[in-house]
Amino acid sequence: MRGKSKSAWLGWTQALEAAADWIESAYLEEPASWPTYAGSPHPSVWGGTVDGVRAYVALNKVDDPQVHMRAVDPSRAIDWIMSQQLPDGSFPSVEFQFAGVESTAWPLILFRECRLQKHRPDVTSALTYLEGCVQLQEGGWVSTTPKDGTFPRVMPTALCLWAFSVWGHEEKMRLKMIEYLFSIQDTKSHGWGVSANSVPTPASTAQVICALRAANVPVSLLESAIEYLIDEQGGDGGWPVSVDEWHTTTAPGTIRCYNAGTAWGLYALAGLPLRKTKVACAKAADHLARTQTAWPDGDAADRGSWSLNNGSNVRHIWLASQNVLAFDRWISSLGHGAATAEIDRLYNGLYLITRWSINSAATIVTAGLAVIVLAPYLQDVVTAIGINWDSVRDNLVAGGLIAIATGVLSWIARIVGDRIARRR
Repeated sequence: MRGKSKSAWLGWTQALEAAADWIESAYLEEPASWPTYAGSPHPSVWGGTVDGVRAYVALNKVDDPQVHMRAVDPSRAIDWIMSQQLPDGSFPSVEFQFAGVESTAWPLILFRECRLQKHRPDVTSALTYLEGCVQLQEGGWVSTTPKDGTFPRVMPTALCLWAFSVWGHEEKMRLKMIEYLFSIQDTKSHGWGVSANSVPTPASTAQVICALRAANVPVSLLESAIEYLIDEQGGDGGWPVSVDEWHTTTAPGTIRCYNAGTAWGLYALAGLPLRKTKVACAKAADHLARTQTAWPDGDAADRGSWSLNNGSNVRHIWLASQNVLAFDRWISSLGHGAATAEIDRLYNGLYLITRWSINSAATIVTAGLAVIVLAPYLQDVVTAIGINWDSVRDNLVAGGLIAIATGVLSWIARIVGDRIARRR
């Protein structure tokens, strides 16, 4: 675990640098790729190489000098991903015998981040494969594969929407997917689960928010989901890991995907123009920095990585990559480095004080009244210790009146806020 840094910015940037070193250490030279977890000799598309290259791109901005992961050859890694594409346009996971929307959408998102051209055959064939999974006649949800059109799940729909959005592909299908996702949003919590009518989870909700943001859906339409995500954030700043399981006709057994709640939550909220989201992001970033394995903790080979849970010794490439991408999106949204981060943290503190005042209006008024009522009973004590009672009395009464005024104003602000929220 990483100790508390002198500044938030320093802790976040140190975490990024350590993660970059660890991801680089897991890189396979031949073929140029990554496995899904450190120490495995088996390269993988989804969960390994795609994630490793995405981290590389985030850490080494396009057109900037290469600073991190110098031993990595991203061009060769992308070439290896493309060499794995199947004749139908899909990409296999390689980790297990599965090729579908998830393992195909992620390479497409990566290719766009790498500024590849849409007219490339590997890009167009992958987009065409995804088109075949969109169930337009059934409401716009996306099946895991073209042959699995009976069980609607959220993740393939969100990832397909994300991929189509970054490529500007098939607007009609995008609009149907957006309509479908909003139609299955839980009416009470305003979150999303792994499928329609399932219990909402922070990770699934964050995935949908990411997809809808990629599709340029107005933030005002996302506020209820954002509120759910913030309400579900733990006191330590993190969100729980959740599991998505499914079956497909094209692969044996159960496919299982772990969703890192904190990485998804931070990535979903970073950059939004709302103070409450900035507070949540700062807490999540601090949580990631604290939970990273850092010197002198643990095995030297693990330093810079994260454990999916406290009982696991396996260190996943995809988990480190998702945390890097979330960190990078958050840090980039702050704009001007450490000074901006500390100023933003000050604003966060003022926001939390204001929110506490609004939520504690009755308590503040009661405390103010108590001070005024009890003040006369303190005269003998104050006089006995040689303090001028008139001055103390005036200060107590003034303090009580200020508390009452603050409580009343907070109460009014709360009523106004509730009415505005109901109108939405």
